[in-house]
Amino acid sequence: MKKIVLMSLFSALIFVGLFLSFNLFFKSEVVERFIWNMNTFHGMFANLPDNLPKEDILGSYAYAFRDYYRHLPRTVAANATYYAFLLAFFISLFISQHLCKKLDFNHFRRLSFYMLIIAVGLFARFFFAYHTTGNHDMASWYINKSVLDAGGNMFAVTDRYNYSPFWFLVLKFLTSVNHLFPQFPFMFIVRSFLIVIDLITLGFLVSIAKKMNLSSLKTGALFFLSPITIIITGYHGQFDNIPVLFVLFAIYVFLTFGKKSVLFGWLLLTIGMIAKHEILQQILIFLKHTQAKHKTIFFLFTLSVVLFLLSFAPYWPEGQERIIKNVLSYGGMNRSYGFVNFHANPTLGLIHKFLFISLLLVWPFIYRIKDLVKSSLMGMLFFLVFSSGISTQQFILPVALGALQPNAGFFLFTTAASFLLFGNIDELKISFFKGMTWNHVWFCALIWFLVELKNNKLKNTDKKRHLSPSAT
Repeated sequence: MKKIVLMSLFSALIFVGLFLSFNLFFKSEVVERFIWNMNTFHGMFANLPDNLPKEDILGSYAYAFRDYYRHLPRTVAANATYYAFLLAFFISLFISQHLCKKLDFNHFRRLSFYMLIIAVGLFARFFFAYHTTGNHDMASWYINKSVLDAGGNMFAVTDRYNYSPFWFLVLKFLTSVNHLFPQFPFMFIVRSFLIVIDLITLGFLVSIAKKMNLSSLKTGALFFLSPITIIITGYHGQFDNIPVLFVLFAIYVFLTFGKKSVLFGWLLLTIGMIAKHEILQQILIFLKHTQAKHKTIFFLFTLSVVLFLLSFAPYWPEGQERIIKNVLSYGGMNRSYGFVNFHANPTLGLIHKFLFISLLLVWPFIYRIKDLVKSSLMGMLFFLVFSSGISTQQFILPVALGALQPNAGFFLFTTAASFLLFGNIDELKISFFKGMTWNHVWFCALIWFLVELKNNKLKNTDKKRHLSPSAT
C-alpha cells in the first residue's frame, strides 16, 4: 500500500512538471513563429488578394486560406492549457508504469503503452490538421470541392485532379459532413477523415503483428508515431494511406482465413487500386502468393484493370481528354530523385517510364518468397526505387509494412524521408533540414531495398538447405 501511495505522489509530481513545461512551450514565440511560417510559406503567402482566379496556383491557395481564416480557429496559445493537460496526463501515465515493475500491474503497463501511442499519434495529427493551412494538394481539394458544389464533371472542368472518381466521391461525402460541423474549415474535415483511416490502419497492423508473433507495441509505435505518417496525414492531407489500408486489410484477411479468402482479398486490393492506382502491382503480388494458376491470376488482374477503367465511364463523354491526360498518362512529379534525374532528356524519360511500368508488372513473377508481407513490402520499395515520378506522400507507402519487421534500412529511410518532410517548402518548412534532398531519400530507399533483398534471399537459402536431402 505504501508503494502505491509513493508511486501516486511521484506520478502527480511528474504530471505537474510536464503540464507546466508543455503549457509554456505551446504559449512560446517559437511555436507561434513555426505555425506562421507553415501557414504563410515563410511569409510569401501572407497577404494573398481575394480576386485571384481559383485555378491559378496562388489563387487556389487564397481560396483555401480564406475558408481557413473565416472560421477563425483558436491559436495554439489559446489551446495551450488543454494540450498541456492531455500530453502531461498520458506521458505521466506512461512513466508511472515503470514504477509498477515490482507490482502486479502488467496489464496496466501494456495498456498505458497503447494509450500513449494512440494519444500522441492522434494529438500530433490533429494539431497539424487544426492549426495549419496545408499545401498545394489541400488547395486542390478546395478547387475540386467547388466543382462538386456546382454539380460539374470533375474531369471536364479542371486539370487539378489526377485520380479516379473514388477520391472526389469521398470529397463529396466530406462536404456533407462539413455541413454538419460548419464551425470547422473543410481542410480540417478532410484531414480528420484521413486520421480515422490511420487509426483503422493501426488496428489492422497490430492484429497482423500478433498473428505473426511480432511485437504489436513496437509495430504500432513505429507506424503511428512515424513523422512520415503524421505529416502526410495531419498536414499534407493526401490520401495514400487509403490504398495502404486496403493492402493491410487484404493481408490480414489472408493470414486469418487462408486461401478461402483469395477473392475477398483481391476485391479489397482492387478497391484500394481504384482509390489510387499506385498499388496496381500489389494485386499481382497478392494473387501470385495465393493462386497457383497463371490463368486465374491473369483473369483477376485484368478484371481489376477493367473495373478501374469502368469507374470513369459516367464521366467519359465530357471528360475523356482530361482523363487521358491527367490520370491515365500522368506519371508523377519530376524531381531530382534517382532515375527520374534522366528525365531532363525527354527520350530517356519516356524509356524509363516504359521500363518502370513493365518491370513493375513483371517483378511479382521474378521475385519469389513465401512471405506475403515481405513480398508486399518489396513491391512498395521497388516502386520507390525505380519510380518514373515521385511525390512526398508516396513515402508513406512502405512505412506500415516495414514497421512489422524493422531493420537498419527501415530506420535509415524513415529518418531521411522525415528530414526531407521537415525541411521541404511544401511540408514543415524548417530551415535546419533543408540540406536533405530527394536523392538522399532515394539512396536510403535503395539501401533498404537491397537489405530486404539480401535478408529474404538468405531466408530462402536457409529453407532450401533445411529441406534438402543432404541436410537430413
